[in-house]
Amino acid sequence: MRIIITGINGFIGSETAHRLVEKGHSIVGIGRQKQARSFVPKEVEYQCYDLQNPLPNFEADAVIHCVGSADDQASFDTLFLRNVVTTNQLIKASSNIPKFIFISTSSVYNFGEEKMSEEHTLANIYNNLSSYGKSKLLAEKSLLTSRENKCTIILRPRIVYGKGDRLILPRLLRLIRFNRLLVPAHLTENISLTNIQNLIKAIELSLFQNSDKSGIYNICDSDNYSLQTVLPKLVQAAYCKPLNVLKIPARLWNTLISLNSIFHFTKNISVFGSKQITSTGLMDASKAKEELGYEAEFSMDDAYPVISEWVKTQGGWKNYRDHLLH
Repeated sequence: MRIIITGINGFIGSETAHRLVEKGHSIVGIGRQKQARSFVPKEVEYQCYDLQNPLPNFEADAVIHCVGSADDQASFDTLFLRNVVTTNQLIKASSNIPKFIFISTSSVYNFGEEKMSEEHTLANIYNNLSSYGKSKLLAEKSLLTSRENKCTIILRPRIVYGKGDRLILPRLLRLIRFNRLLVPAHLTENISLTNIQNLIKAIELSLFQNSDKSGIYNICDSDNYSLQTVLPKLVQAAYCKPLNVLKIPARLWNTLISLNSIFHFTKNISVFGSKQITSTGLMDASKAKEELGYEAEFSMDDAYPVISEWVKTQGGWKNYRDHLLH
């Protein structure tokens, strides 16, 4: 099968490419950089395009659209360009491609105490979404409108973690001061997360299912997590030496976050990022189980040793933190 992957230089795109190359598929990787990054499989046919611009017509059996910006401090206009305009350009260039898989996000939901199912976006209060969530929801709507007669599958993961992460874990490592990890005392104790291997499994199921049925699917681990427990363990896995946790009281933490939104003294945490880790955020993946045959095979416990070994191959936690952060 010939498969196009956009955002090949990113976490999800590159890790997906590794799996599909191993399975013997022909992969065309699209990125903005002149050359593929070193972690992209050498078997990938790399093509340099900026998806904000008009594109040539692509020919393939399927496209996996991983391009997008999750910059939680970018303006809506910037995110619109990076997430909506790029999707619209790719839709035009992929008009002859029978299957389109879009990697969206759980940020299209207004999370509360209940589990979010795919239908919750139908009654969503759009103005309550983050700029990132708004832009991804608009991209979804463009896809569903433009490809209503072709197979279009939208996957909504919830905070993807695992080997190859070049965004979330490096940021967390930057919260370490003098062998202490600084975290808010009110980290959520009820959240869904998505192991990268579970997301790749969902992508494979979407690619190779016999049905041409379109659909939107939540993708997450089978367990709900307490970040009070798993976040320090995740950082410890990369840090690889004794680490203490210093919990910052909620009022002080929220004051620091508010000040940061004004003075921008760090990019490592934002109002959006803080809300992600301190609020309940549960997803219902039963639709993916019923229609795709999805079963979450991996959990955070599986990820710790894999991440630890992988960070060592990157030159240790400091090199990983300082040189792999997007």
